Amino acid sequence: MGADALRLVHGRMAAVLVARQSDDCEALFDHFRGAGEAALAAAQAALAAGKASAALAFDRAATFHRHALELAPADRRVPVWREALADALANAARPAEAAVEYLRAAEDASPSRRVELQRRAAEQFLTGGHIDEGLALIRRVLSSVGVSFATTPRMAAVRLIWRRVRLWGRGLTFAPRAPADIDDATLMRLDTCWAAGAGLALVDVVSACDFIAQHLHMALDAGEVSRVARGVALESSARNADWPFRRSATRMARLSSTLAEGVGTPQARATDLLADSISANAMGQWARARSSSQAALTLLRDECVGVTWEINIAQNMLIWALMYLGEFTDVSRRVPALLADARRRGNLYLATEICTRSNIVWLTADQPEEGEREALEAMSRWSQKGFHRQHYSLRLVRAQTALYRGDPAAAWRALREQEAGLRRSMLLQVQAFRVESSYLRARCALANAAAGPADRRFLKVARASARRIARERMPWSDPLGL
Repeated sequence: MGADALRLVHGRMAAVLVARQSDDCEALFDHFRGAGEAALAAAQAALAAGKASAALAFDRAATFHRHALELAPADRRVPVWREALADALANAARPAEAAVEYLRAAEDASPSRRVELQRRAAEQFLTGGHIDEGLALIRRVLSSVGVSFATTPRMAAVRLIWRRVRLWGRGLTFAPRAPADIDDATLMRLDTCWAAGAGLALVDVVSACDFIAQHLHMALDAGEVSRVARGVALESSARNADWPFRRSATRMARLSSTLAEGVGTPQARATDLLADSISANAMGQWARARSSSQAALTLLRDECVGVTWEINIAQNMLIWALMYLGEFTDVSRRVPALLADARRRGNLYLATEICTRSNIVWLTADQPEEGEREALEAMSRWSQKGFHRQHYSLRLVRAQTALYRGDPAAAWRALREQEAGLRRSMLLQVQAFRVESSYLRARCALANAAAGPADRRFLKVARASARRIARERMPWSDPLGL
């Protein structure tokens, strides 16, 4: 059919559907668009997007929202459609795309609404591993709501100790209040601290813990139960990162489970399970970590939406537990699909995590060159500012790959090149990383001692590392020291 005849047919079809009061918005969208009725087609696209979101078809919802925006860019409903597009992308686990749309929606929003949309954008950038963009934005949002950001890991560590002392003095009691009874500014500060703490949790651990402790203190003062529950859950797992705080962590974990049951939502229960899996991994209880992370993943996938960050963490905790349990066949089976999906959705965080922290998959397949290439390519897209846990993981990859190849000199160089950055990052305040780093250092030293003329220096390094591991006094670390 010719173009004019085709437009006429589409127009007639649309007219018939309207006369019959059809609610088939997708068909109406197609026919109005075919008839050249852009404004009417945009309205139907927005309705189709709403239906798709209700059916949890978020990728499809995003497609229809984009159609609406393209067809009617001057429509008064554009700000609503733009925010809905960002929500759909966030729910579809496309964090970087969601962040961009939240920022575009913020351009036309009121001042108070603009801050909230910028907060969401920062959260999505951090969730997706776009650290430089996320940090720049979250700093701006924190400043606008009156919350400061530690400029160095050491400063964050000092603030964290101060916040935990304050929490100890305050206690964990609170007077429950409904969100409607709490002013918007308080809720905004709470959610901004949460976005910073959660987004940095597996990147800059010490800074994340600083914000997590601050969020919990503010949540207890505000009394909003769901925010208290998530705050207690994450603070309990953060305290399990090192032995001095584990007694209080155990009490907090019990409170976290009680609060999650009280809140009663799938997301609250999943967050409690996530915290338990993080704690179990930190203490070397990997079977428990595997069980909790699997249970959290099931809840998050089956009963929750908009939980990309939580799913990222659950996947990480599950893979870590499986690796430490020696379940390399299971890990190798999971990694290709996870990596392909992360790349398809632009989830830089998960893709980088798989290529670095889970890099042992390539060694078990006897592909050290391919594994190192994947890790280096992933890190070339990561932030080069500061020294994050991902830089620590790359250090692990390079040293272990060199040992696998039988090149202890290269392994030792890999350790030495980034030693200063590791110390400045304060990551070694976390017991698991401290043990792992000492174990790797000892193995590299022994390999060098065995490879060349007798060098007492390398044997001294190995003995010193063994003594450091022995001082940790953990059931999982004792055999490594021996």
